[in-house]
This record gives sequence, structure tokens and C-alpha cells, in this order.
Amino acid sequence: MGEAAFVEEPPKKLVEFPPEYPPELRADGIEGRVTFRVVLDTAGVPELSTFRIVSSPSVELSDAVKVAVAQWRYAPARVNGRAVRVMIEQWIDFHARNRARNRLPS
Repeated sequence: MGEAAFVEEPPKKLVEFPPEYPPELRADGIEGRVTFRVVLDTAGVPELSTFRIVSSPSVELSDAVKVAVAQWRYAPARVNGRAVRVMIEQWIDFHARNRARNRLPS
């Protein structure tokens, strides 16, 4: 990614679509947290070539997250007022009784 810099303005999520919970996994009670990293470009678009799973209980849940993240859009991160590429790490929790939820680490 090049050199690291302090990001004055972190990216802000503008468009988010929740991942689709694979029905067979929900029916089988397979749930858990999918943690991922992805680089956002200077327009705030996730660069899918950089998408990496950090941890996941299931390949199918990981795939559902990647499909959803491809549709997300952010206001870009900024350094000295200039939009910059930035790597983010987020997670999405899948609960068999509820919809998938995502969180930014605090």
C-alpha cells in the first residue's frame, strides 16, 4: 500500500448492504463473526483484490460478506485534505435468530 500516514479524517460509510445469510447455514444454526480487511480507494470504493478474511466460522459466510462489501461505499479517508487509500478492518456478526450485523472496531 505504500507508506503509512496518520489519517486525519477516517472513512465514513455512505452505502451499506447487509450480507445475505445463507439459508442452509441459518437453518443449521451456523453462526459467528466474520472479520475482514479491505483497502478503500481514494473514491471510497472497496478494492476487492485486497479483501482478506481475518477470521470466519465458515467459507460460505465469508463469501456472503465479500459480496456485500463489494457494494459498500465510503466517503474517503483524508490526509491534509487529500483523499487517500486506507485499509480498514471490520467485522460482521451472523446470528441464526437475527439478521447479520456489522460493527466498526471501537
